[in-house]
Amino acid sequence: MSWEGIFQDILRRSKTLRYVTAVSAFTCSRMRPDGFGGMAVLITPTAVVGKSTSHIIEDFLAEAHLDEPAALAA
Repeated sequence: MSWEGIFQDILRRSKTLRYVTAVSAFTCSRMRPDGFGGMAVLITPTAVVGKSTSHIIEDFLAEAHLDEPAALAA
C-alpha cells in the first residue's frame, strides 16, 4: 500500500476530514535536467490526483494557447 492509500483509508473513516494535500520537491546533488521540480497531490476518499511541476507548466501553456504551432513560431 502506498502512502496515498494510507491517507485515503484515513479519509474514508474520518467524520471531519474531506481531503489531504501534499506538496513535494525533487532535488538532486548534481546538475541534471530531470533532477529538480516538484509535484502536488490531492487525496480524497475516492480519488488520488497529482501533477508534477512540468505537467502544470504544460497545462498553463495549453490554457494560454502557447503550445499551438503558430504560437511556437512567434
